[in-house]
Amino acid sequence: IKQLMEQTTIPPQSGKYKVFIIDEVHMLSQAAFNAFLKTLEEPPSNTVILLLAGNAGAFLPTVLSRCVKIAFLPEDGGREGTEASMEELRGEVRRFMESLERDDIQDMIRLTGYAGKNKPLYRAFLDEISTWVRDILVYKTSPVPALLIHKDALSTVRTLSGRASYEQGGRVLELLSKTRRMAELNVNFEQALSQVLFAIRRMVQEVS
Repeated sequence: IKQLMEQTTIPPQSGKYKVFIIDEVHMLSQAAFNAFLKTLEEPPSNTVILLLAGNAGAFLPTVLSRCVKIAFLPEDGGREGTEASMEELRGEVRRFMESLERDDIQDMIRLTGYAGKNKPLYRAFLDEISTWVRDILVYKTSPVPALLIHKDALSTVRTLSGRASYEQGGRVLELLSKTRRMAELNVNFEQALSQVLFAIRRMVQEVS
């Protein structure tokens, strides 16, 4: 973020604008968001900054208030159908995360199958899973509910963060990025996601 902020002060070398694209915004820490606020509020006139995330919940309210929200919908669905699908998707991911408290593998199998039938939403699946992993690791470092995206699932996040391994958490984040690239290349998304979910299970196994 600091490097990006420095780059915004340099005029474009060709064309009228410099465009910065920040993907997976939900992975930014609160400190990074806070440092970025002034640049977002008063960017240079020749600078465009795109912040990408699967849902608006990935943004702090102070950040969202400084942005123009643009929703991109799947080509084959209208707004109502998309919102219903997203709500269902979030529910399925939450069900899987809650099942980790019981170490119930059936919900992992169900989520993998559900994702395989809804591959066009693969980015949303990976983004939603990433927000949970992010919350678990953030809460493990700083147990402050206000920092969480899934504040309404504090009990689950607290339990899983207590079991989580930082080392395995890093492995999960690497797999999420790899799975996103694999899905874009039309590789078997269901199989790739299964590896991610298994890695998340390992991440939250009881720490001795």
